[in-house]
Amino acid sequence: MGYDLTSESGADLRFNGSGWALLLTLAEAYGWIPKGTLPPEGVQPGDWAGDYDSNDGARVTSDDAAAMADAFARALADPTRAEKERQIGRELNEAWRRIEIEAFGDNVPVEEETLPTTDDALLRSLIQFLRAGAFTID
Repeated sequence: MGYDLTSESGADLRFNGSGWALLLTLAEAYGWIPKGTLPPEGVQPGDWAGDYDSNDGARVTSDDAAAMADAFARALADPTRAEKERQIGRELNEAWRRIEIEAFGDNVPVEEETLPTTDDALLRSLIQFLRAGAFTID
């Protein structure tokens, strides 16, 4: 499952599921406090959980996008970012494995996914995208 981010200005970025999960977790590690997404068109606010991991048109406000951009700017400046990303990757893999065991039992073959790491160019592009304002997640 992929995630297409589209800004109000029409700019877009695309991430696979593990890449988007890494970025969300990385942003939180650098101080982003998610405000929650706004519901997609046609969904009532009371029926929406505010998640960032659905790809059905959830909307991220410009304030939330700016806060996320600030977190990625802090990450970009951190010389220990690579190690933090590896730790986040290990934690995400462990969490996904627990979910698989709960869903399918211990008989599920272990296929540890190697999560991508970010590079400076990706973070700069992402920061620029986020600073452009609100966006949707499809």
